Amino acid sequence: MLAATGTAWSAALLLLAGSFAVVSGINDGGALLSPGLRIPGLPALVSFGLLVLATAAGPMVFGTRVAAGFLGRLVRSGTGVPGTGVPRAGLSGTGVSGTGVSAAAVSTTLLIGVAAALAVVLLLSLRGLPTSLTLAVVGGLAGAGLGAGLPVPAGSVATVLLAAALAPIISALIAWLVTRSLRLAGTRRSTAAVATGRTHRVAFPLQCLAYGANDGQKMIALFAVAGGSGLGVNGVAVGGVGASGVGAGGAGVGGAGSVRLGVVGLMLCGVLFGLGAVLGLPRAAASLGSGIVPLRPLDTVTAELAAAVAVLGSAALGFPVSMTQSVAGGLFGTGLGLSARRVRWRQARRIGTAWLLTLPLSIGAAAAVGLAWRELV
Repeated sequence: MLAATGTAWSAALLLLAGSFAVVSGINDGGALLSPGLRIPGLPALVSFGLLVLATAAGPMVFGTRVAAGFLGRLVRSGTGVPGTGVPRAGLSGTGVSGTGVSAAAVSTTLLIGVAAALAVVLLLSLRGLPTSLTLAVVGGLAGAGLGAGLPVPAGSVATVLLAAALAPIISALIAWLVTRSLRLAGTRRSTAAVATGRTHRVAFPLQCLAYGANDGQKMIALFAVAGGSGLGVNGVAVGGVGASGVGAGGAGVGGAGSVRLGVVGLMLCGVLFGLGAVLGLPRAAASLGSGIVPLRPLDTVTAELAAAVAVLGSAALGFPVSMTQSVAGGLFGTGLGLSARRVRWRQARRIGTAWLLTLPLSIGAAAAVGLAWRELV
């Protein structure tokens, strides 16, 4: 009976990780692809392939510091595999020494928190409002912990939220500075048009790599936890000893703050993310690609570069941030750099409202489910 329950629990965690990858594609993939589709230089199919490849290969290139930090800061709740900060998953029926919190309780909190975040993000995305998965997951995990009566690391939550808030601001500032500089320099339209296509060939792949290095690693983290719960993805296991980086032989949490996920697991992340990107592209194109400002090719490339710089900087510090927010910030900064009248303030307010609603909605939904689960058990 216990073994059957544990298998069902493992399957639920893996299903959650797969769903998270698809929703990430719907929410983030479409938002990344849509602004650049009107720029010559990279065909749409090539852009799509680059994004999916970078999402899967990002951990191989940049490591998994962000994924490890995401797990260690937000889901540890005082329990986990010694020296890793990653929770043991599964219904083992045993607690973690010195904590009084069972491994099953931590796993349930993770399941509730991420599921609530997915529901909120999917609801907003279907209404044409791409929002931040980072905000949703942070809110969902915090709310589930509060509802279930588990300790919530307030300092870590505040740190992640601060980084998430700064990323779009920095992206907007960079885009504004570049746009103003080009305008003051009196760049000729003919010269800019020739350079834009070439720059897009560099800026978009850089943006894709930035996504794989940072925002996309939340998928890696969840697949690592799901694999460690007993239903392996290419032999995935949480708690590898002395391992680091990403390898083909399995996955887990190694020393020095790393998360390992095998090649099959990475490919699965990429495929599911790509599926979501195809589903989310039409709505994202309507709300972001032409919504905040009437985009010119040069404006799009500027926003791409600004978002890539902001997100890569956050990845270097190990902070999970939202690429969707950074792209929107870059577009907003580009519009302001030209003229405040170019910004479609009504659409900008709608997207800003979605961001503001994401955190409290995720906290509330997860807390309600967590409290119900606590009362039931």
